[in-house]
Amino acid sequence: MDILDYVFGAIVLLYSVVAPFTKVEESFNLQAVHDILQFGVRPDALQHYDHFEFPGAVPRTFIGALGLSMLTWPLTNLCKLSFGESIVGPLSQVATRAVLGLVNVAALVAFRNAAKRVYGATVGTWYIVLQMTQFHVIYYASRTLPNLLAMPFTTLAATYFITPNESLTPALVLLTLSALIFRAEIVLLLATHVVFHWLITKRLTFWRTLRVGVRASAVGLGLTTLVDSYFWQVLVAPEVQSVMFNVIQGKSQEWGTSPFYTYAFDLVKLLLNPLAGVLILLGIIVDRRVLSFLMPALAFVGLYSFQPHKEWRFIIYVVPQMTLAAAIGASYIFNRRTKSFFWRYAAFVLMGSIPATALLSVSMLLISSHNYPGGEALAKLPLNGTGPVYLDVLTCMTGASRFLQAGPRPITKTEDPALLNSPEFWGSLEFAIVQQPGQLAHTPGWEVYDRVDSLKIQQLKQFKWEKETKLILYRNTLYNTSASPE
Repeated sequence: MDILDYVFGAIVLLYSVVAPFTKVEESFNLQAVHDILQFGVRPDALQHYDHFEFPGAVPRTFIGALGLSMLTWPLTNLCKLSFGESIVGPLSQVATRAVLGLVNVAALVAFRNAAKRVYGATVGTWYIVLQMTQFHVIYYASRTLPNLLAMPFTTLAATYFITPNESLTPALVLLTLSALIFRAEIVLLLATHVVFHWLITKRLTFWRTLRVGVRASAVGLGLTTLVDSYFWQVLVAPEVQSVMFNVIQGKSQEWGTSPFYTYAFDLVKLLLNPLAGVLILLGIIVDRRVLSFLMPALAFVGLYSFQPHKEWRFIIYVVPQMTLAAAIGASYIFNRRTKSFFWRYAAFVLMGSIPATALLSVSMLLISSHNYPGGEALAKLPLNGTGPVYLDVLTCMTGASRFLQAGPRPITKTEDPALLNSPEFWGSLEFAIVQQPGQLAHTPGWEVYDRVDSLKIQQLKQFKWEKETKLILYRNTLYNTSASPE
């Protein structure tokens, strides 16, 4: 590792600290890590786990959360010894994200080192420089999305695909395990690479691929069934059930659909650098080896575009390969900067794009960090109280997590209309975090304790930095703090 690798890791950690809260898409793995650390994994501890109360549309694997909690455990215990129980939760959340971020950094650095061996040191330098200025990779590297838990494995697999003389068996194993355990769409990424290296490069044979695939599938399916059936207390293989629900039954379309070409624009957003497209094209022209790792990656994006429901995170696995192709183009320009005025000017524009992209990335970080009102609201609760707190839907979706629960306070997230319209229910609470006052406006004793503001989306589109109140913290002045909570 050189200084740029450490800078890359520091940037990922900085982004996780500046925006420490999470969204609902990250909640399953984050809550699972909390529960494993807090309650342990004994059978009698499972009843306290969050997923039994809020299971989600389909089961998710605990394997990623289990591994992450094992890596995070020393840090969380250090937090307890250093800072005490009162603030260990928020610090443990940051520690969890930091560990995941560094795991992704380690995989990307390994990919960079492989690129340096094959394409030279200058390409390796341009790769890490381009990678560390991309907002989405460094911002989401520490976020507990299933895709980012899978990304270290897909990135390590990519190191074998870009190295001509390496055996592809480890790559096949990594992608197969990732598809069966973390994200089923990775099977398409596996398929495009297998077909390409079977038919074009001849680095794979049918029988060898079949033999490795069957063995890796047996291990992956057996592992996820064993581990997740224990944590869910029913026989389950989460990604198999996810495919049945989202693809076979077509339920993913209920989350929205996008045009076929959407991922083309998503790739531009993921790469961020305004010259990325030109650099990739130049990389293909000057070094045809680029096609050996770029064609399978783009084929994956093309095939997955037939799935109506699209999110950029579903294709994040190809960003390292795309960035490497751009780095090869950038290196070609940089190495010719002294040959003529044209190349000198091209190098000047290229080097100018780096701080411009970094500035854009930092701007996106600052904007995004103001988009977690639920997390900010929980952070405003007094640490020394024990009274129950109600969290509404928006609070739960925009940053609330078990790590952030203030001390021993009971938390309720009920959506039962009968309870929400009951004065007795509101009288049993000390705090409520809501988007709209609702019943609280007509319940004696409730007063505004604090407010949480977020940026106005409409104003951001007009390049205006304006805030609006998203959540209101109410306090029940009639709550008997000396009484034990129910």
